[in-house]
Amino acid sequence: MGAPELVRLDYFRRRPWFLWLGAAVGGWGTVLTLYFWILPAAAVQVANIVPIAWEEGLGVTAQNAIVGASPVFEDARTRRAVNELVERLNEGSPGHP
Repeated sequence: MGAPELVRLDYFRRRPWFLWLGAAVGGWGTVLTLYFWILPAAAVQVANIVPIAWEEGLGVTAQNAIVGASPVFEDARTRRAVNELVERLNEGSPGHP
C-alpha cells in the first residue's frame, strides 16, 4: 500500500501552519488574478470578435424580456399619474438621463 502517511488521520494536523497559510494566499492570489486581469482581458478579446448586430439583437431580446411583460396603460388618467411619478423620480437623480 503506497504512502501510508496519507492514511493516518494526523497527517494534516502535523503540517506547519505556514504551509497552509501559503496555500491559502496562493489560492486567493490565483482567484483574484483570474478575476481582475485574465477574465477582463478575455472579455475584451471576445468583444472584438462579436459582431455589433449580435449585441443589438441581445439588447433587444433583453429589453423585450424585461419590458415586454409590463402593463400598458390605456387610460389617460392612469398614464398621466404614472408619468408624473416617473418625472418626480427622475428629478431626484439629476445624473440620470
